Amino acid sequence: MSDLREVLQENSYLRQKQLIFADCDRYQRARVSTLLSIAAAVAGADYDARGLTYEKLYEMREVFLLSRIALRIHRCPRALQVVDVTTWEDGVKAAHMQRVYEITDREGLLVSIRSDWILVDPQTRRIMRPGTFTAKKLGTCPKAIDAPEPRKILLPREGVEDLGTRKVVWSDLDGNGHVYSGNYGDFVWDYLPADLQEKVPREFFINYSKEATLGQELRMVGCRKGGEYLMEGLGPEGVCFSAQCGSKAEAAFFAAAAADAGWQTVSVDLPGHGDRESEAAALVPWQVVPELRCALAELRGRWDRVGLFGSSLGAWFGLLAYPDAPLAGALFLSPVVDMEALIRKMMGWAGVSEERLAQEGRIPTTFGQTLSWEYLRYVRTHPARRWRTPTAILYGARDHLTDRETVEAFAARNGCRLTVEEAGEHWFHTPEQLAVVDRWQRACLADLE
Repeated sequence: MSDLREVLQENSYLRQKQLIFADCDRYQRARVSTLLSIAAAVAGADYDARGLTYEKLYEMREVFLLSRIALRIHRCPRALQVVDVTTWEDGVKAAHMQRVYEITDREGLLVSIRSDWILVDPQTRRIMRPGTFTAKKLGTCPKAIDAPEPRKILLPREGVEDLGTRKVVWSDLDGNGHVYSGNYGDFVWDYLPADLQEKVPREFFINYSKEATLGQELRMVGCRKGGEYLMEGLGPEGVCFSAQCGSKAEAAFFAAAAADAGWQTVSVDLPGHGDRESEAAALVPWQVVPELRCALAELRGRWDRVGLFGSSLGAWFGLLAYPDAPLAGALFLSPVVDMEALIRKMMGWAGVSEERLAQEGRIPTTFGQTLSWEYLRYVRTHPARRWRTPTAILYGARDHLTDRETVEAFAARNGCRLTVEEAGEHWFHTPEQLAVVDRWQRACLADLE
């Protein structure tokens, strides 16, 4: 796309990118290697836009090498999606110069990233102190970035399995003659156990220790550690890279609060989520609603009191599935309560008329959603208006998916207790926002006791 934006500011740089199929896996989800490549490319583009090209920095004998990087994937970008990638320098920590990133779309945060870089004299290969950097004054990020700190990754001495060897071939190399930093993401995924290959990791860490060059053979070793997997690529002179990835359940944050309140938590994986990420089945209400009703029937056979926690679209599915169910209570975080209004809003973003949608049936968009005439017709014939369960709602005033008037009307009509966080967005993600969520859900759970 020729109209992709590029915005250079004093302390930040933004570049839009449209993901293509080659950036994604078999399920049209952005590969970790793609996210790593985006981070490396945008860091370089930031300095290029300021006149500090690689050639210029080479002449000054002050170039950067990526040392460590950590990703938190809140929602995985998908094929054909247009995303905003924003990066900031973030000061110095010990021997590292730090840089952070956010990848966002219309709905909010997709991926947040922290990275550590070292300053190197390209002629002598000597590592230099960050304080010797003269090309520009280093900036700092003015906002909190919801990403873990890069960390040193060490495999245990026991329980490590031999995964095979990976020869460095021509297509692995970058312009410096060694394996490109993003390509290590594919190295990792090619040697992960099959069950983990199918999942989107919620967090990913990688350390770059030694350069791998053409013809070298890396011995790949790894081990499971709880819900995570650790891996190393060993070259002739030691460890070339170390990686750690995990697929922590999205419900874990709520489950921790629920456990403290004496509740047991059961997370229902819907199509395309959790352990069902690889399923070809679509996330559509006519399939999801019967599944949720079956799940509740099973739960009520085991427990006398069953409550519901639903976030965003999950809340709407709950409204459809359980309008008259004898639930002990419900907690809704950023709920979608009027799906037809949301679909119409997305049609406006995409510039799609109802007539065109009816004629074409399905229309992909640049923001990662596919508009469906069948879906719209279902929504119109199944409005989520009746709701009997005592319910608490946390809504962010900056929610761009559900208007404040819509959620206020729903709460008033159904006697729900509505809490509005003025600084909140649809996706509560910053440390401050998550603290609000934690306090709210713990207070609501206490009321259910």
